[in-house]
Amino acid sequence: MSARESSMRASSTDVGRDTRFHAVESFRKRYMQLNAAHTIGVGTTQERANLRNQVLEDIEDLTAALLLLKETANTTTPVARLPPEVMRDVFSYLAFTDPPVAPLHERLTKVEWERDCDYGADHEPMSEPESFEGFPTWHRGDHGSLGFVKASHVCRSWRFTMLSMTSLWADIVGVLPLATGELLERAGSSPLSLTLRTSDRRVLDFDYWMPEYVEPDSIRSLYVHSTNGRTGWSPLQELLYYLDVGSLDSLEHLDVTTNGRRKHDDEPLVTPSLRSAKMFNCIISFTGASILQRLSIVYDMNCPGYNGWRLDSPFDCLSSCRATLQELQLLRCLGLSADMEVYPPENSGPGVRLSALRRLDIGSHSDQVLPMIKRHFRYPPGCEVAFSALPYLQDGSGVPDLNHRGPDAAFYSALSTFADELLERGVGYKLVFDNSSPASPSVSVCEETSTICDEDAEPDVPAQQHRGMRAAHIDSAKRRGVLFGDNIFCVLAESFRHLEEGDDTSILENMQTLCVTSADTVKGFHSSVVTVFLKTKNLRALHMHGYDLETLKGLCENYRGLVLPELAILRLSAGTKPLSCTYFAHLMALRAIEIEKVKGAKRLARLIVDKDVVLADPEMEDVVVKKLTDLVDELDWRSR
Repeated sequence: MSARESSMRASSTDVGRDTRFHAVESFRKRYMQLNAAHTIGVGTTQERANLRNQVLEDIEDLTAALLLLKETANTTTPVARLPPEVMRDVFSYLAFTDPPVAPLHERLTKVEWERDCDYGADHEPMSEPESFEGFPTWHRGDHGSLGFVKASHVCRSWRFTMLSMTSLWADIVGVLPLATGELLERAGSSPLSLTLRTSDRRVLDFDYWMPEYVEPDSIRSLYVHSTNGRTGWSPLQELLYYLDVGSLDSLEHLDVTTNGRRKHDDEPLVTPSLRSAKMFNCIISFTGASILQRLSIVYDMNCPGYNGWRLDSPFDCLSSCRATLQELQLLRCLGLSADMEVYPPENSGPGVRLSALRRLDIGSHSDQVLPMIKRHFRYPPGCEVAFSALPYLQDGSGVPDLNHRGPDAAFYSALSTFADELLERGVGYKLVFDNSSPASPSVSVCEETSTICDEDAEPDVPAQQHRGMRAAHIDSAKRRGVLFGDNIFCVLAESFRHLEEGDDTSILENMQTLCVTSADTVKGFHSSVVTVFLKTKNLRALHMHGYDLETLKGLCENYRGLVLPELAILRLSAGTKPLSCTYFAHLMALRAIEIEKVKGAKRLARLIVDKDVVLADPEMEDVVVKKLTDLVDELDWRSR
């Protein structure tokens, strides 16, 4: 606070204090006179009326004096000594952690739910006390809350500071629909963050307040969450029409979630300032977004995007932001049908080059989507690419693709595409089997920048993979509804059963280096490990992150004979579980027996156990080291 502001505030306080001092002194004298003369209730009617008016004035003056005393007391608290800029930061953080929530409508009974399809317009929102008393089990989102707004009721100083923060109020316009006018008044000329939320129990009368209060050119951020389940009604169509009428030159952020039941074929919105756009279960076309950095269009598994984009539609929007787009996610939103041309004409050129793209997420059941995308636009070598092979019923098309090939073919096609990208650049590749996410196990294709024998090499766990990583995901049993396990070996083994003639699995057959991250969440899957390893006969180096008993059993304890006959290097790195060195030595002995049965097979050239590996039975370490020395050509045991 500047010296001038302090002086002005002190001066105004002194004036108020002097005024109230005279009022208190005047009242004291009058009270003494009244008390001494015992004149209360006596005298003429006019005298009693004058006395009453004087007493009421004294009460007002004393109330003002009391408020002054309270204000003085508040100014002596430690928090009052904080500078205004610090308090602004505090209120901004409070607004982030405790936003206001509008109350919901009353829950309907089962009979009312089935009978009344248009109940929303007939039910007024319940007040917070009524909601809380009538339905004590409701959570905060049901009975509503003012959130951080209640902080402005604490004292005059806090209220003065918060009211001066126009951006604070501009960020919550629409959150409390009935207070929209007041919030806009407090927001002043600050750019608005407009929020529209509707559901079966929170219905917004869009036509009532939106056109009256909000100008489209004042909207900086737009958040729409509309999930009306039974009627499918959504304000999005009305909103798009309203926005298309005005100018959206200020719109920077767009975040829309709907029920996916309506198709929106409006003219593209002109959004020259748009920086990020996120759409869930809907597609809103836009144009002129020359500085767009992030675009995400996702359809939910249970809400197929049958109104999805044609394969060539997304790229018309991306041509204007080719130099700025950094993240692109297209999941279950690309339409496929037999009458669509998958590839652009040969004379269409090399496609749009997205030079700034750092992350690309694609999801489809078709093996033609990723090649099509590569045909329409090019991404830099350092761009991270993730492809999700989605089950047929959960994809955005609702109809089979041209060749009726399933997600397994798409999975292997994506891996082959990723490997070919590296080979075209003259770079070798290695695969990473990632079990760290049971909901979506994946296989990554990475540059082979160092051998697994290099103890200084960076571990290939997902959190530390370098730029340019390529990953292919398959949803697990809980999400796919099929008999897949939540381990990548189970997924791959099951996928072999669904492959058709012509499906390319050479990415596994030609693999020479493999890294496995172990979550060890499934028991008894070593038979799946055997099935996968029988496909990877050329594997020469295996790096396991974590003690995965089932993977080791599949490698060594195999009733179907020797697997990975070309394996020369095995490396174990630390994981979440300690290593039982006794059982590990037992498994390696079993593998040595199988090697002796195969003519020309060679034992391991090198076995590496990293120094950070924790042992479950350290008392047996010396015995195990001696035994393993006889089973491999070179043993590197915890840097001994």
